[in-house]
Amino acid sequence: MQFTDSIDDKLRGLLRADARAPIVELARQLEISLTVVQSRIDRLERRGVVAGYSVRFSEEYEQGLVKAHVPITALLKYS
Repeated sequence: MQFTDSIDDKLRGLLRADARAPIVELARQLEISLTVVQSRIDRLERRGVVAGYSVRFSEEYEQGLVKAHVPITALLKYS
């Protein structure tokens, strides 16, 4: 079963590059109407092709964070 066509493939690429891109910008780059872009995004979400959207932090920011792994041992308390 084919989930996407070439326009959907281009749309996925644009969303992968910038998931927060305005619909109007996506429509301009794809040379299709705003309504068609929105309906394609909705269809891709319904079919599970687009599973969600995320945020990427800059490497500079990530390097400034403190990360720690702390082992924890829990002992059972018997009554």
